Amino acid sequence: SDEPCASHTFLDNWIDYYYLTGDLRTLEVIREAGQFFLRYRWTEDPRFSFSLRSIGNVLRGLLYVYQVTGEEVYRKRADEVFEVIARGQCEDGSWLKRFQVSTSDRRPAQLPYGMATEGTTLAVELGAPPFTDEEHRSLSGTDTPIYREVPFGELKGYQTHYLLIGIELLHRMTGRADVAEVYRRAVDWFMEAHHTRHHYGGILCRHLAYAWRLTGARAYLDTGIDVLRQLMAMQDTSDDPRRRGAILMSPMYVSLAYFGVPFFRRALREADMDEPTAP
Repeated sequence: SDEPCASHTFLDNWIDYYYLTGDLRTLEVIREAGQFFLRYRWTEDPRFSFSLRSIGNVLRGLLYVYQVTGEEVYRKRADEVFEVIARGQCEDGSWLKRFQVSTSDRRPAQLPYGMATEGTTLAVELGAPPFTDEEHRSLSGTDTPIYREVPFGELKGYQTHYLLIGIELLHRMTGRADVAEVYRRAVDWFMEAHHTRHHYGGILCRHLAYAWRLTGARAYLDTGIDVLRQLMAMQDTSDDPRRRGAILMSPMYVSLAYFGVPFFRRALREADMDEPTAP
Protein backbone atom coordinates (compact mmCIF):
# COMPACT_ATOMS: atom_id res chain seq x y z
CA SER A 1 0.00 0.00 0.00
CA ASP A 2 1.01 3.64 -0.11
CA GLU A 3 0.55 3.94 3.64
CA PRO A 4 3.15 2.84 6.22
CA CYS A 5 0.67 1.02 8.43
CA ALA A 6 0.43 -2.38 10.07
CA SER A 7 -2.89 -3.37 8.51
CA HIS A 8 -1.17 -4.80 5.43
CA THR A 9 2.24 -5.68 6.87
CA PHE A 10 2.21 -9.48 6.81
CA LEU A 11 5.21 -11.53 7.93
CA ASP A 12 3.78 -15.04 7.53
CA ASN A 13 5.44 -15.88 4.22
CA TRP A 14 8.68 -14.14 5.17
CA ILE A 15 8.86 -16.38 8.23
CA ASP A 16 8.15 -19.49 6.16
CA TYR A 17 10.80 -18.54 3.61
CA TYR A 18 13.39 -17.93 6.32
CA TYR A 19 12.70 -21.29 7.96
CA LEU A 20 13.00 -23.02 4.59
CA THR A 21 16.17 -21.28 3.41
CA GLY A 22 17.99 -19.66 6.33
CA ASP A 23 18.52 -16.66 4.04
CA LEU A 24 20.14 -13.87 6.07
CA ARG A 25 18.68 -11.05 3.99
CA THR A 26 15.23 -12.42 4.80
CA LEU A 27 16.15 -12.31 8.48
CA GLU A 28 17.12 -8.66 8.05
CA VAL A 29 13.72 -7.89 6.54
CA ILE A 30 11.99 -9.67 9.43
CA ARG A 31 13.99 -7.67 11.97
CA GLU A 32 13.19 -4.41 10.16
CA ALA A 33 9.49 -5.26 10.24
CA GLY A 34 9.83 -6.11 13.93
CA GLN A 35 11.22 -2.66 14.63
CA PHE A 36 8.24 -1.18 12.79
CA PHE A 37 5.82 -3.21 14.93
CA LEU A 38 7.60 -2.08 18.10
CA ARG A 39 6.75 1.52 17.17
CA TYR A 40 2.99 0.82 17.06
CA ARG A 41 1.19 3.28 19.35
CA TRP A 42 -2.38 3.88 20.46
CA THR A 43 -4.51 6.32 22.39
CA GLU A 44 -7.59 5.93 24.57
CA ASP A 45 -8.95 9.27 23.37
CA PRO A 46 -12.46 8.31 22.12
CA ARG A 47 -12.05 10.58 19.09
CA PHE A 48 -9.69 7.97 17.69
CA SER A 49 -10.07 4.27 16.93
CA PHE A 50 -8.10 1.06 16.73
CA SER A 51 -8.00 -0.74 13.39
CA LEU A 52 -8.70 -4.39 14.22
CA ARG A 53 -6.53 -5.77 11.46
CA SER A 54 -3.69 -3.35 12.26
CA ILE A 55 -3.44 -4.35 15.91
CA GLY A 56 -3.99 -7.99 14.88
CA ASN A 57 -1.01 -7.85 12.53
CA VAL A 58 1.08 -6.13 15.19
CA LEU A 59 0.40 -8.95 17.67
CA ARG A 60 1.21 -11.81 15.33
CA GLY A 61 4.12 -9.90 13.77
CA LEU A 62 5.78 -9.28 17.13
CA LEU A 63 5.37 -12.94 18.06
CA TYR A 64 6.79 -14.12 14.73
CA VAL A 65 9.86 -11.92 15.19
CA TYR A 66 10.26 -13.21 18.75
CA GLN A 67 10.12 -16.79 17.46
CA VAL A 68 12.90 -16.11 14.99
CA THR A 69 15.17 -13.94 17.15
CA GLY A 70 14.40 -14.99 20.73
CA GLU A 71 14.64 -11.33 21.76
CA GLU A 72 12.36 -10.65 24.73
CA VAL A 73 11.58 -7.09 23.69
CA TYR A 74 9.18 -8.47 21.08
CA ARG A 75 7.43 -10.82 23.51
CA LYS A 76 7.08 -8.07 26.10
CA ARG A 77 5.53 -5.70 23.59
CA ALA A 78 3.24 -8.47 22.32
CA ASP A 79 1.98 -8.99 25.88
CA GLU A 80 1.19 -5.27 26.13
CA VAL A 81 -0.63 -5.33 22.79
CA PHE A 82 -2.64 -8.38 23.84
CA GLU A 83 -3.83 -6.64 27.01
CA VAL A 84 -5.31 -3.86 24.87
CA ILE A 85 -6.89 -6.39 22.52
CA ALA A 86 -8.50 -8.21 25.45
CA ARG A 87 -9.92 -4.94 26.76
CA GLY A 88 -11.41 -4.20 23.34
CA GLN A 89 -13.35 -7.47 23.16
CA CYS A 90 -17.13 -6.98 23.26
CA GLU A 91 -19.31 -8.87 25.74
CA ASP A 92 -20.46 -11.26 23.01
CA GLY A 93 -16.85 -12.21 22.22
CA SER A 94 -16.50 -10.15 19.05
CA TRP A 95 -14.54 -7.04 18.15
CA LEU A 96 -15.61 -4.06 16.08
CA LYS A 97 -13.62 -3.41 12.90
CA ARG A 98 -12.70 -0.05 14.40
CA PHE A 99 -12.96 0.02 18.19
CA GLN A 100 -11.95 2.02 21.25
CA VAL A 101 -11.18 0.52 24.67
CA SER A 102 -12.15 3.59 26.70
CA THR A 103 -15.87 3.60 25.83
CA SER A 104 -18.55 1.33 27.30
CA ASP A 105 -19.80 0.13 23.90
CA ARG A 106 -16.26 -0.15 22.46
CA ARG A 107 -17.19 2.35 19.73
CA PRO A 108 -15.13 5.47 18.97
CA ALA A 109 -16.76 8.88 18.77
CA GLN A 110 -16.08 8.97 15.02
CA LEU A 111 -18.47 6.43 13.52
CA PRO A 112 -16.90 4.04 11.00
CA TYR A 113 -17.71 5.06 7.46
CA GLY A 114 -17.20 2.88 4.43
CA MET A 115 -14.11 0.71 4.08
CA ALA A 116 -11.73 3.65 4.33
CA THR A 117 -7.99 3.14 4.47
CA GLU A 118 -6.08 3.71 7.68
CA GLY A 119 -4.74 7.07 6.55
CA THR A 120 -8.07 8.53 5.46
CA THR A 121 -9.76 7.34 8.66
CA LEU A 122 -7.09 9.00 10.79
CA ALA A 123 -7.43 12.18 8.74
CA VAL A 124 -11.17 12.36 9.47
CA GLU A 125 -10.55 11.60 13.15
CA LEU A 126 -8.14 14.53 13.17
CA GLY A 127 -10.83 16.82 11.75
CA ALA A 128 -10.56 16.58 7.97
CA PRO A 129 -13.88 16.32 6.09
CA PRO A 130 -14.86 12.86 4.79
CA PHE A 131 -14.69 12.16 1.06
CA THR A 132 -17.29 13.93 -1.05
CA ASP A 133 -19.52 11.90 -3.36
CA GLU A 134 -17.38 13.01 -6.29
CA GLU A 135 -14.19 11.86 -4.57
CA HIS A 136 -15.78 8.50 -3.73
CA ARG A 137 -16.76 7.97 -7.36
CA SER A 138 -13.33 8.95 -8.66
CA LEU A 139 -11.72 6.39 -6.34
CA SER A 140 -14.23 3.53 -6.54
CA GLY A 141 -16.13 4.07 -9.78
CA THR A 142 -19.69 5.08 -10.43
CA ASP A 143 -21.15 1.61 -9.81
CA THR A 144 -19.92 1.29 -6.21
CA PRO A 145 -22.44 2.27 -3.50
CA ILE A 146 -21.39 5.14 -1.25
CA TYR A 147 -21.62 4.30 2.46
CA ARG A 148 -21.46 7.25 4.82
CA GLU A 149 -21.84 5.05 7.86
CA VAL A 150 -21.30 1.30 8.09
CA PRO A 151 -24.38 -0.44 9.57
CA PHE A 152 -23.69 -1.72 13.07
CA GLY A 153 -24.39 -5.30 12.00
CA GLU A 154 -21.44 -5.11 9.60
CA LEU A 155 -18.93 -3.78 12.12
CA LYS A 156 -18.01 -7.28 13.31
CA GLY A 157 -16.62 -10.24 11.45
CA TYR A 158 -13.94 -10.87 8.92
CA GLN A 159 -11.06 -8.82 10.28
CA THR A 160 -11.23 -10.92 13.45
CA HIS A 161 -9.48 -13.69 11.51
CA TYR A 162 -6.34 -11.56 11.32
CA LEU A 163 -6.45 -11.24 15.08
CA LEU A 164 -7.15 -14.84 16.08
CA ILE A 165 -3.98 -16.12 14.43
CA GLY A 166 -1.87 -14.03 16.79
CA ILE A 167 -3.93 -14.96 19.84
CA GLU A 168 -3.54 -18.64 18.95
CA LEU A 169 0.21 -18.19 18.59
CA LEU A 170 0.45 -16.42 21.95
CA HIS A 171 -1.43 -19.27 23.61
CA ARG A 172 0.80 -21.88 21.97
CA MET A 173 3.83 -20.04 23.37
CA THR A 174 2.54 -19.41 26.88
CA GLY A 175 -0.39 -21.71 27.66
CA ARG A 176 -2.04 -18.77 29.46
CA ALA A 177 -5.63 -19.46 30.52
CA ASP A 178 -6.71 -15.85 29.97
CA VAL A 179 -5.46 -15.96 26.39
CA ALA A 180 -7.35 -19.20 25.79
CA GLU A 181 -10.55 -17.67 27.18
CA VAL A 182 -10.34 -14.61 24.91
CA TYR A 183 -9.80 -16.94 21.95
CA ARG A 184 -12.66 -19.29 22.85
CA ARG A 185 -15.13 -16.43 23.31
CA ALA A 186 -14.24 -15.08 19.88
CA VAL A 187 -14.72 -18.44 18.18
CA ASP A 188 -18.01 -18.91 20.01
CA TRP A 189 -19.24 -15.66 18.46
CA PHE A 190 -18.69 -17.20 15.04
CA MET A 191 -20.42 -20.37 16.21
CA GLU A 192 -23.70 -18.52 16.80
CA ALA A 193 -24.71 -19.00 13.15
CA HIS A 194 -22.29 -16.32 11.99
CA HIS A 195 -20.04 -18.88 10.29
CA THR A 196 -22.39 -18.91 7.30
CA ARG A 197 -21.38 -15.31 6.55
CA HIS A 198 -17.89 -15.12 8.01
CA HIS A 199 -16.09 -18.34 7.10
CA TYR A 200 -13.82 -16.09 5.00
CA GLY A 201 -12.55 -18.61 2.52
CA GLY A 202 -12.25 -21.39 5.08
CA ILE A 203 -9.74 -19.78 7.44
CA LEU A 204 -12.41 -20.11 10.13
CA CYS A 205 -11.73 -23.87 10.02
CA ARG A 206 -8.35 -23.21 11.63
CA HIS A 207 -9.94 -21.41 14.56
CA LEU A 208 -12.61 -24.07 14.97
CA ALA A 209 -9.92 -26.76 15.08
CA TYR A 210 -7.91 -24.91 17.73
CA ALA A 211 -11.03 -24.22 19.81
CA TRP A 212 -11.68 -27.97 19.72
CA ARG A 213 -8.15 -28.59 20.99
CA LEU A 214 -8.75 -26.13 23.83
CA THR A 215 -12.12 -27.51 24.91
CA GLY A 216 -12.66 -30.95 23.42
CA ALA A 217 -16.15 -29.83 22.32
CA ARG A 218 -17.19 -31.66 19.15
CA ALA A 219 -19.55 -28.81 18.17
CA TYR A 220 -16.58 -26.86 16.80
CA LEU A 221 -15.70 -29.69 14.42
CA ASP A 222 -19.34 -30.12 13.38
CA THR A 223 -19.43 -26.44 12.45
CA GLY A 224 -16.17 -26.79 10.54
CA ILE A 225 -17.64 -29.65 8.51
CA ASP A 226 -20.51 -27.33 7.59
CA VAL A 227 -17.98 -24.70 6.45
CA LEU A 228 -16.12 -27.29 4.36
CA ARG A 229 -19.36 -28.23 2.62
CA GLN A 230 -19.89 -24.57 1.75
CA LEU A 231 -16.39 -24.32 0.28
CA MET A 232 -16.92 -27.47 -1.77
CA ALA A 233 -20.13 -26.04 -3.18
CA MET A 234 -18.25 -22.86 -4.15
CA GLN A 235 -15.38 -24.65 -5.89
CA ASP A 236 -15.31 -24.81 -9.69
CA THR A 237 -15.30 -28.42 -10.90
CA SER A 238 -15.54 -27.73 -14.62
CA ASP A 239 -13.09 -29.01 -17.22
CA ASP A 240 -11.89 -25.48 -17.96
CA PRO A 241 -8.19 -25.47 -16.89
CA ARG A 242 -8.40 -21.71 -16.25
CA ARG A 243 -11.13 -22.14 -13.66
CA ARG A 244 -11.02 -25.67 -12.27
CA GLY A 245 -10.25 -25.75 -8.55
CA ALA A 246 -10.96 -22.05 -7.97
CA ILE A 247 -13.16 -21.09 -5.02
CA LEU A 248 -15.53 -18.30 -6.06
CA MET A 249 -12.93 -17.45 -8.73
CA SER A 250 -10.79 -15.78 -6.07
CA PRO A 251 -7.06 -16.43 -5.51
CA MET A 252 -7.55 -14.95 -2.04
CA TYR A 253 -10.08 -17.65 -1.15
CA VAL A 254 -7.72 -20.41 -2.26
CA SER A 255 -4.97 -18.88 -0.10
CA LEU A 256 -7.26 -18.66 2.92
CA ALA A 257 -8.44 -22.23 2.42
CA TYR A 258 -4.82 -23.41 2.62
CA PHE A 259 -4.38 -21.33 5.78
CA GLY A 260 -7.34 -22.96 7.53
CA VAL A 261 -8.41 -26.28 6.05
CA PRO A 262 -5.24 -28.41 6.57
CA PHE A 263 -5.31 -27.67 10.33
CA PHE A 264 -8.96 -28.67 10.42
CA ARG A 265 -8.44 -31.93 8.50
CA ARG A 266 -5.79 -32.96 11.01
CA ALA A 267 -8.21 -32.26 13.87
CA LEU A 268 -10.85 -34.42 12.17
CA ARG A 269 -8.40 -37.30 11.90
CA GLU A 270 -7.43 -36.98 15.56
CA ALA A 271 -11.11 -36.92 16.55
CA ASP A 272 -11.80 -39.95 14.31
CA MET A 273 -14.39 -38.00 12.33
CA ASP A 274 -15.03 -38.28 8.59
CA GLU A 275 -14.44 -35.44 6.18
CA PRO A 276 -17.46 -34.31 4.16
CA THR A 277 -17.70 -35.57 0.60
CA ALA A 278 -18.04 -33.37 -2.46
CA PRO A 279 -21.65 -32.61 -3.48
